[in-house]
Amino acid sequence: MTNKIEQRRIADNTREKILKAAEKLFAAKGFSGTSTAAIAKAAKVNEALLFHHFGNKAKLWQQVKANIIEHLPNLNINPAPNTLEDFLKEAIEQRILSYQSQPNLLRIMRWQSLEEDKTYLAGGNKLAPLQWLPAIEYLQQQEKINANTPAEMIMLWLTYSINALIYDDLALLQDQQKQERFIQMLMVGFKKALS
Repeated sequence: MTNKIEQRRIADNTREKILKAAEKLFAAKGFSGTSTAAIAKAAKVNEALLFHHFGNKAKLWQQVKANIIEHLPNLNINPAPNTLEDFLKEAIEQRILSYQSQPNLLRIMRWQSLEEDKTYLAGGNKLAPLQWLPAIEYLQQQEKINANTPAEMIMLWLTYSINALIYDDLALLQDQQKQERFIQMLMVGFKKALS
């Protein structure tokens, strides 16, 4: 029994070393720019262990993201919000705080967007905007927002609007007051458009 416990501890430790090394390299060089050999070298493990623990590089990429997201604060979105404003505040805060608190996640997502075929790198997780759909549909059913606009379109619109703040390449919104004004504009715009 002790032998199995020790083996499990060693395996968990190895997985953690691989995940940490992969996170650092994926954030710095992206998916295509990072080899499994480089990850193994950085983790100080045999390259075969990467495949043993994660299957392939794409699954390792997904697990790195999931591991980062797992350590984020509460990501749950209330599926039955009282108002559109409550939902918007929750969704905006969730996304902004998550990426601000985990800069490597932001870098990894930026690299992912540059990949020619992103579909095999994406993976559903607690931070995915798809998690917002139940709340949006609930608000539509309660007639608190217009049901004529498909929930998926509302989700995409909100995602891209928030991402403008998160991916602020020109640093136009780095000032806290500008960020708050931008968020207020989002709130007002969504409430007007969806009422």
